[in-house]
Amino acid sequence: MNIKLILLSSIVFLASHLSLAFDSTTTAYNSAIEAYNNDEYEEAIKYLNSYLQVATGHDAGYFVRGNCYYELKQYDFAIRDYIYAYEMGYKDAQMYYRMGAYYKDSKNYTIALFYLEKAIELKKDYTDVFIELGNLNLAMGNDVKASRYFEQALELDPTYPELNYSLGNAAFNSGNYPEAIDSYLNATKLDSTKAKYFYGLGNAYFANKDSALALKNILKSVQIDSNFSQAYFGLGILYSLMNNHHKAIVFFGKALGTKNTDLDVSFVYKMRGLSYAKTGQTKKAFTDFEEAIKLNPMDTVAYLERGIIFYREGKDSLALIDLDKVIRIDDKLSSAFTYRSQIMISMGKIPEGESDLNNAILLNPGDSTAYYFLGNLYLDRDEYQAAVNNYNKALSVSPHYYIVQENRGIAYYNLGNYRLAVADLESAMKHFPNLVEKLSPLYQLAKSR
Repeated sequence: MNIKLILLSSIVFLASHLSLAFDSTTTAYNSAIEAYNNDEYEEAIKYLNSYLQVATGHDAGYFVRGNCYYELKQYDFAIRDYIYAYEMGYKDAQMYYRMGAYYKDSKNYTIALFYLEKAIELKKDYTDVFIELGNLNLAMGNDVKASRYFEQALELDPTYPELNYSLGNAAFNSGNYPEAIDSYLNATKLDSTKAKYFYGLGNAYFANKDSALALKNILKSVQIDSNFSQAYFGLGILYSLMNNHHKAIVFFGKALGTKNTDLDVSFVYKMRGLSYAKTGQTKKAFTDFEEAIKLNPMDTVAYLERGIIFYREGKDSLALIDLDKVIRIDDKLSSAFTYRSQIMISMGKIPEGESDLNNAILLNPGDSTAYYFLGNLYLDRDEYQAAVNNYNKALSVSPHYYIVQENRGIAYYNLGNYRLAVADLESAMKHFPNLVEKLSPLYQLAKSR
């Protein structure tokens, strides 16, 4: 009888504690839901952490915690919880959409497609999912399929600005810039608060050869979002292509200074370095190329440009190290051979230098500098017609490469072609006044013949 009483007492004690634990767990979950509904996501996560230690198999608990993490932009944690919920059998179209978008951005396209199709199965009129499927196909290079998804989304909601933006991306990628402009314009009209819409529009205008409207719209994008690193970088590229390198430097600097950059930082340093070099700020250019190389030790262009700076400063041994490095990484970059040739020639290694120049031209028949250097080599050998032939090729590639006219004028003079010599020497002195003192005596002699 005593044993029965003891067992009965134990059962009552255990039941009361289980009841208390259940009540405590239920309270934690209810408190989490209340906090979640009030947008108190961090508070909700605290309650859910406690709740899920006990209720480990509750799919909805993981789903709600995933939503909290998503709202806090802690996407890795959100996806982890969504996967738990999915594996336990939870179904939700928005959850599938978010998982698909996450895997698309992670470039895991097969998994992205799986979840996005799951979302469509649950909600046939989910416009955002059709847009994301279109974006996924754009990322995979399937522009035609992307356009079909965007058209389906357009049928569901023709006034959705994000859809018009995506249609603009599809048209831009396929090279239809007028159509891209129309779509981006529609997006900006439907929602004038999104920086990326104006940035896309600016890019489309630039691709359509309208620099003024390109600048106007990309500048508008950074007025809307002062941390839009991609737009600052785009402005830097735009100004550099317009040969306004001082402004390019300013905007590359702004791109580097933004807090939430999604850019390849080494590439930005490299591009700013190129603009510094173009404006004669070699020390700053050198510093930027150094930064680019630290971030990307395989950056051939950074090595090349640093090597060219060394070469122009007369530091041939350092230049040679960088140019050799470029050729080891990528033996198809003609400019490395072009500039290495000059160091070989200065070291008395004429055959090696000539071989480098011929390699450069073979790799890039449009390398005007290689033709110029080869012309100079022939001029030094008194092979004047061969020199003229190469100078002509240099100028046919780059008609404004006026420095070539200095030595072509000298070659023409030695060939007895005085009229052409006068024309070249006159043009060289006009474009480079510092050559007047050097070339005037020969110019006068040619004129007197």
